[in-house]
Amino acid sequence: MKLTRRQFVGGAAGLGLVAGCGRLPGQGQQPANVPRIGFLAPGAPQPQHEAFREGLRALGYVDGQNITIEHRSAEGREARLPELAAELVQLRVDIILAAGTPAAVAAKQVTNAIPIVFGASNEPVEAGLVASIARPGGNITGLSNLSSHSAPFFGERTPF
Repeated sequence: MKLTRRQFVGGAAGLGLVAGCGRLPGQGQQPANVPRIGFLAPGAPQPQHEAFREGLRALGYVDGQNITIEHRSAEGREARLPELAAELVQLRVDIILAAGTPAAVAAKQVTNAIPIVFGASNEPVEAGLVASIARPGGNITGLSNLSSHSAPFFGERTPF
């Protein structure tokens, strides 16, 4: 079976998230606790949400079977993001996947212990998400959409 680019990217991100939780399928006994991913988004579900699930499925992770994804959406009301992020912390998720800068900022405000991965941010340093591109520090990392004034010779997205 050939994977699409969308499945590969979603699955690779998912594998990294699950590996970060320290539990991989097929390693010894079934884990007592199923890894939980908190997915925090400012708007309604987007196509990339399903691509993320497809990528996980391609790697053997099925929501509700050997992994749990806790989706929380502010449905366009960004003021709700801190409340939803706090809810994910109360659910004791293993990692928070934040869709964009507002979701990442909300997650960072409520935890410094749970790892946070943001999908993309135009200016993560200016938004207060990371200390610097080279050394993000803390419990947060992700992708940056570097602008032309900060990186005139590089591509659109730079992971750090």
